[in-house]
Amino acid sequence: MGIGSIAKTKRGTAVVLAWTIRGGHVIAIPESGSVAHVKENAVPLTLTPQELQTLDAAHPPPSR
Repeated sequence: MGIGSIAKTKRGTAVVLAWTIRGGHVIAIPESGSVAHVKENAVPLTLTPQELQTLDAAHPPPSR
């Protein structure tokens, strides 16, 4: 399973938001040009452990 397939089977922008805020220590404030898109992103999205692992592997945290 790749990042593209995760984005296609779920809502693309919502995947990024769910992945970013999953730990509870980060907030995300997405920009949107329409109320409909804001509402779409507000629907809770749960990523499976496998999806999280795929996204984490593709985007590791920065090293210090």
